[in-house]
Amino acid sequence: MEDVFITFDPGFPLLEVTSIAKAIDDANVFIPGYIPPAVGSLDLCGFIFAQTREQYQFVILPDRNLVSRMARVQRDGIPENIDETTNNAINVLAFAKAMDFLIEPSIAFHELAQYAGNEIAHEELRWFRIADNHNTLEWIEAAVGRRHKFTPSHPIPQNSAHDLSFPLHRWKRNYVVALKIAELELQQISNIERSLQLFRWLFYDFLLAGPAAIFATFYFSPMSSRKRLLKHLRSLDRERAIGGVKNAAWDITHLSDFVRRIDAGDRERKRYIFATADKGLARIAPLLLKDPHDNDIEIGLATALEAWWPHRDARRIVTALTEYIDHADKSERQINGPVSSDFIDALIERGESNLRAFEP
Repeated sequence: MEDVFITFDPGFPLLEVTSIAKAIDDANVFIPGYIPPAVGSLDLCGFIFAQTREQYQFVILPDRNLVSRMARVQRDGIPENIDETTNNAINVLAFAKAMDFLIEPSIAFHELAQYAGNEIAHEELRWFRIADNHNTLEWIEAAVGRRHKFTPSHPIPQNSAHDLSFPLHRWKRNYVVALKIAELELQQISNIERSLQLFRWLFYDFLLAGPAAIFATFYFSPMSSRKRLLKHLRSLDRERAIGGVKNAAWDITHLSDFVRRIDAGDRERKRYIFATADKGLARIAPLLLKDPHDNDIEIGLATALEAWWPHRDARRIVTALTEYIDHADKSERQINGPVSSDFIDALIERGESNLRAFEP
């Protein structure tokens, strides 16, 4: 085996950055979209080797909660009573800047724009860019508790010409699935039947979307915290219930975007890391990754699902899902190619109508 010597630039705050990496690891914030090296998923030398010898660029895909707090901390400083998510956000940005990682927050800002409007999203994006371009050592000092405010930065012009609130087509597809998940949750059927019915519907009537199917499998499981994944579903305010389903669709979109980018990662010499403060998403995301060294992915997935489902049900779920995937190009499917916007809009209208009609 070849010996490799890793060196850091003079003045690199090795102890501080190592401490930040440990905090990120302990909080389970990073989900790598690749097989981590044997030295550890957040080992600094492992990252340096991949960057310099293997010529990989690391890209972090953060969720909205992390991005919003990065922008807020840059603007307002660190709050006196810091919450866990804000602490995670500071650590993620400090580590990314120290290790020369890129941060790609586009999905998070599209989500924010739908929730709060285009103007607010662009203003927060401006503060995020200021943070991303700010002095790295100051962010490291903030992460290790030696700084509570940042020195003034050069302003970055706000550019709100691009409409971030315009619905992404892939989000609309995921919203259709989230509405179907909500519909099944409100029916008086068993948890396992909800999952199997969703798979059947995805196969015959819509698109067989892996991230959405895994999200639903976690949501429908007897051990999941449903209220955290699909908020306000049984609220007397039915528009609030729809808002909760839209939020779940964004969760699925973060997961599907992660998978989409991983598939192109090796060709582009990029390695992607999903960064999330949501413990539910942190549990779901690893199941979306295909391990090329796993000779029996079906058994591996079933074993993983047994943390959420009884053994027998986990096996039924994986068997059904893999059979549908194996037959994804069969003629009995209604849809085998791209779906039109009109078709998506009709399904959304129907799903929202069903949700509004529910009487808690």
